[in-house]
Amino acid sequence: MPGGGTQASGQPQVFSSRTAAVQRIGDENHPRILDQYGGAVPDPRLRGYVTRIGESIVVNTEQPNEKWTFTVLDSPVINAFALPGGYVYVTRGLLALADDEAELAGVLGHEMAHVTARHGTERQSRSQRASVGVLGAAILGAVLGGQAGAQLGLEIGQTVAAGNLASYSRSQEFEADTIGVTYLARTGYAPIAQADFLDSMADKPSVDAALQGATYIPYRADFLASHPATADRARLAIAAAGQNATGGTARNRDTYLNTINGMIYGDSPSQWFIRGNSFQHPDLRFAFTVPNGYRISNQPTRVVATSDNGSVLIMDGAADPGGSLTSYLSDLWYPQIRERNSVGEIADLRSRRSDGREAATMTIPVQLRGGVSVGDLTVIRANGRLYRFSTLSPQTSRSVRQGLDRAVQSFEVLTAAEAAQLKPYRVRVTTVQSGDTVARLARRMSPGPLQLERFLALNSLERGARLTPGQRVKLVAE
Repeated sequence: MPGGGTQASGQPQVFSSRTAAVQRIGDENHPRILDQYGGAVPDPRLRGYVTRIGESIVVNTEQPNEKWTFTVLDSPVINAFALPGGYVYVTRGLLALADDEAELAGVLGHEMAHVTARHGTERQSRSQRASVGVLGAAILGAVLGGQAGAQLGLEIGQTVAAGNLASYSRSQEFEADTIGVTYLARTGYAPIAQADFLDSMADKPSVDAALQGATYIPYRADFLASHPATADRARLAIAAAGQNATGGTARNRDTYLNTINGMIYGDSPSQWFIRGNSFQHPDLRFAFTVPNGYRISNQPTRVVATSDNGSVLIMDGAADPGGSLTSYLSDLWYPQIRERNSVGEIADLRSRRSDGREAATMTIPVQLRGGVSVGDLTVIRANGRLYRFSTLSPQTSRSVRQGLDRAVQSFEVLTAAEAAQLKPYRVRVTTVQSGDTVARLARRMSPGPLQLERFLALNSLERGARLTPGQRVKLVAE
């Protein structure tokens, strides 16, 4: 069979070798994935732990002698995926929600199965089609941000393209389930862990939906969007794998909890902190607040907030070339935008103050497919840098535009003492003591809405669950 594939009766096809072309797909895309997700976690302990688990599974796959690369992405979202060439990724957000080592191994095994079954190479045509979306996203990004906005749009488009490269059909997902549980059993893990993880994940969307009004969801379940899997399907995969999925029993929960104890949860200190509606940057020492109801994407170099009413806010930073800020807007930013988009003449250009600091604002009409919108661009000079806000709001909604302007005006420079007080949230593993209840422990979670619901979701507990002394649970706290 080409490529050394083997196929047992009733089992999915897997391959024992890769071509140079397949390996090249992963090699070329790996740096882009790192850029889009903020790089790998800096903690060598986490990186080594996940790699060791992955390598223990590798020897039980059909490709034990091929190149495999396991990466923990420094991202709060919940996700895992693989690229051709043996590149397997999990995020910090997923590690925080898994309950034991076997569940993590189940995720890794599933993604590795996509590689050995060559599912990624079958999706190359989708990736090629996605390149059209990359160009379109770059154009839309330029509407708000000039060259920086075009780069933002390009990054969004590339993320979509990468998602297409790493997404699979329902039949391929089931094949990966079946192969993955086989890998789990061969490695000594309990195959049912894969179903357990999906069971616990099933509770996340309801919590996420309830948190929409809080603007930021630090564990939004992107995994479920890219993996339309269910625990029932995982159990069917175990049955389909038959004797190949028997014999494994290891869960290694204590080892797992010991490893993730103290792991950063939510935003990385190298990017931004989000506390409710407030963005805070401890290194660059600034903060600002967005209106309620905005969905926030915290990206490595910028923040993007969007609303169902079609309004958008983008904040980023740039080097300060000196000179007049009104000239910066009219002579540098505006020509870049006009070069790429259908925009009208500058309707308003004026100097202003923000937190007592020099600033300038420009307003332009922007022609979009749905009609004309209002683009407001503001630049603020602080700490030897320029801080730039781009907003887009419906032409007919004065209140939306005013709300976005208040967000821009909320920009403030933090003192050294204020910045020093900003600490990341971390996963804190604690042992249940006599008298502890779910409600009591939930109150120790990070401040914010739905503390009880977040505690239950983090620990895969049902409402009304009883805790026993000596049981270990996860909290999120500074």
